[in-house]
Formats: sequence, structure tokens, C-alpha cells
Amino acid sequence: MKSFKIILLAAISLVLVAAGWIYQAGLSAGQTVFSSTYYHEAVAETELTSYIHEVAQDRLMEEMSAEMPDNMAMVVTRVFLTVFDEQWVGEKLLVVSDDVVLYITGEQPAPRAVIDLREEKEQLGKNLELALTVIPGQILSMLGFDPQELDDLAVALVEQMPLPDLITVQDLLAMNSLNGDLASLLNMARHYHSYYLYVSFAVFILMLFAAYRLAGIPAALKWFGASAVISGACFYIAMQAGRFVLPTMFELGMVDESFYGSEAYISVMNFSVERMLHIPAYYTLFGILVVLAGLLTGSFYFNRAKVKSGAENE
Repeated sequence: MKSFKIILLAAISLVLVAAGWIYQAGLSAGQTVFSSTYYHEAVAETELTSYIHEVAQDRLMEEMSAEMPDNMAMVVTRVFLTVFDEQWVGEKLLVVSDDVVLYITGEQPAPRAVIDLREEKEQLGKNLELALTVIPGQILSMLGFDPQELDDLAVALVEQMPLPDLITVQDLLAMNSLNGDLASLLNMARHYHSYYLYVSFAVFILMLFAAYRLAGIPAALKWFGASAVISGACFYIAMQAGRFVLPTMFELGMVDESFYGSEAYISVMNFSVERMLHIPAYYTLFGILVVLAGLLTGSFYFNRAKVKSGAENE
């Protein structure tokens, strides 16, 4: 019978460890993906906007080079990036993130933000017209443009770029990214945000009650606390391992060069981990305190029983 109780308590402990992971993951998400402050600080303190800007430069240069001579493609790309610079990227990234956070946290039913590109497109045309003066007239003529009508050429180049007047955040989220459909992922996050706290607490209370019925209050507290210590420690180790394992895999050539192998990813990951590390640390400390509470409670019951036994013997 005693061994059967231990098996049941061990099973309860495993459930508590898993529930602790879910609870800590939810708290970590609250400090990161569910927080507007996180995105504002990440844009300011990481290499994310630089990475996005560099990727845009490479892709635009590749596309423009397929349509025109390299020197002209370089001019168009540089002008584009002076209008849509890193500051612009950071500002629009925050517009998107703030809107998405409001959606995930249930403060609005759907993403609503709209990015207006009309002013930038107009400025892009003006800058291109000025920049095209460095392109030799012969090249412009070969491409079918009149060197005397650079304004028409600038307009044509802007129209050739895939730049709508307005971009909604819903359109951006519908695009497939490195991790698949962002809209589906965010929809899952929205539901997770609504339930993780209540589900975790329900599991904690149910398992603590089950442990109490099996072994009494002192043992239940000790098993609960030990489970929290294991859960917190494992979560902490996993977070620390993640920030070192992937960069090492990239250096060894085990991960293709992509966002996950970039300095931007490493900076964002380190920033995120540093922001979350206190969560498993506090959770582990909480577990230690619960174990101590179980020991003190057990000592109290033991002393009370001893006093009661002594009184009966007298």
C-alpha cells in the first residue's frame, strides 16, 4: 500500500512539473510576446531592425539587378533604403507589434493598424529623380527612357516596386514567414493567453489536494514544493541552454545561414532570455519555501502528537 502511494505521489509530481513548465512559459510570454514594452526595448537594444534593413537591401538589389544593369540597380536600392531607413523600419515594427499585442491580449477583436506608404512613395520618386542623374544617358537610352525625362523614369521605377499605398497588419500577418502562418500562430497565442493561468492554477490545486488525501498536509507540501523546484530548475537550464546551443550549432555548420544563424537572432534571444530568467529563479525559490513549509508543518504535527501522547501516558 505504501509503495502504491509513492507511485501515485510520483505521478502527481510529474503532472506538477509539467504544469509548472506551462505556468512559467505563460509568465515568460507575458514578459515578452504579450508585452508592448518588450518590443520597444528589443528594437532599441538588439540588432533586429538592422537585420531587417539588410535583408531588404539584399532582396531589393537582387530583384532590381534582374530587371536592369547593376549600377542602376545599386542606385535604386540605395535611394530606396534612404527613404525606408532603419528608423522607419523600427517605427513601423512597433506599430505592428503594438497592434498585435492588443489583439493577442484580447483588447481588440482583430488587428487594425494600417501603414500608409503614400508619403514615402512620393519621397522615393523625388529622390530617385535626383539620383538618376548619375546614370549615364546612354544606359538610360538603352533601357528605353529619355534622359531628359527623369521624372517619368522615377515614376516608372516606383510603380515597378511592390509597394501598395496602404498595408494593413492583417495583410502582413497573413503572409507566410519562416515559422509558417503567423495569423494562425497568433490566434493560438490569443487563446493560450486567455487560459494558461487558470488551467495551471486548477492543476496545482487539484494535485495538491490529491497529494493531501494520499499523504497528509506535510507530505503534500513537500512533494508539491519539490516538484516546483525541479520544474523551475529544468526551465532555467533549458532557457540557458537555448541561448548557447543554437549559436554553437550555427558555428559548426549544423544550421543554415538564416535569421536563426544571424547576429540579430542571437541578440534578440539573449535579450529575451535575460528578460525571463527571473521567472524560473523565483519559481524555484517558491518551491524551496513550500518544502520548508512542509518540513515545519511536519515538525509541528510531530511535536503536537508527542505532547498529546505524553499527556495520555500521564
